[in-house]
Amino acid sequence: IKVDTDSSAYGSPGLFGCSGVFQTHRGFVRAYFSIPLGTSYAFEAELVVAVHAIDFA
Repeated sequence: IKVDTDSSAYGSPGLFGCSGVFQTHRGFVRAYFSIPLGTSYAFEAELVVAVHAIDFA
């Protein structure tokens, strides 16, 4: 299983959220998530998306 993640923040600090897609080695989607997370900085969004991906797995 492979996970691709992304996060974004609008402003610094600003609204941010994260998302991820879990795929098999053939590219079939097994699961996905998208979470609005409130207000913070962009670097925090990058760390939070990794934590959520591990937690979701």
